[in-house]
This record gives sequence, C-alpha cells and structure tokens, in this order.
Amino acid sequence: MNKKLIFSALIIFTVALSLSSVNAGMFDFLSSNTVEVNNLEMVSKGYYMYDVNCELTPKSDFSYLEMTVIFYDSDGAVIEKNPIVWNMNDVTKDQLIKVNGNAYLTNQKDQPAYAEIFITDSPFNGDVNDAIYTANVTM
Repeated sequence: MNKKLIFSALIIFTVALSLSSVNAGMFDFLSSNTVEVNNLEMVSKGYYMYDVNCELTPKSDFSYLEMTVIFYDSDGAVIEKNPIVWNMNDVTKDQLIKVNGNAYLTNQKDQPAYAEIFITDSPFNGDVNDAIYTANVTM
C-alpha cells in the first residue's frame, strides 16, 4: 500500500513539474522573445511634452505594433495615460526600427516620478496585461 501511495505521489509530482515548466517556457517566449528594445529614453521637451525614443527589433512579423505611456506620481497614482504614443503597420522580423513618439501631460499640477512604457500588437489596446514589452523610466 505504501509503495502505491509513493508511486502515485511521484507521478503527480512529475506531471505537475512538467506542466509548470511548459507554462513557464511559454510565458517567457511571449514576454521576452517578441521584440528587442534598446536605448529607451524619455526626453522632456518642456511644457509637459516628452519624446519617447528607442530602437526596436521585432523577433517575428507583426501586422501592427503600438506604444502606450502611463505617467505615475511618487505615490504610484496614475497621472495620465497616453495611448498610441507611437504605432506602425506591417512590421517585419529583424527589421531595425527607430521609434520616436510623443507623450504629454494635460494635468500640470502633478509632477511625474516615473512612466511605464509598453508595446502591444493590437490597435487601441491600452492594457498592460496584453503587452509584449514593458519598461519603467524614471523621470
């Protein structure tokens, strides 16, 4: 009886471990291997306007890519959300793209502490949970 219990527990553990490894690998592929972003920067242009610049290299073909910027204050509260800071159609695998987008703040009372920048592969998708790339930039 003990041998059956130990054998069953071993099989369940092996199956659970295999499934978790497969899932972890799938999520790693979605989050890190879809696009490569280098030299990401936000430059203040004054009057609460910011240029968002980077070099983007997709790791597969995309029919559409879009960048969104969310500004946060020092308490982590959202100050402003800028959808479609940058977008492009028909992006080709391994194509080097020099991204230049514009983000702005309409609420000039609050000073941003940082911004979250994320890229999605569907239009008007301001949901960070659907991002194929995300990064925070300190202001």
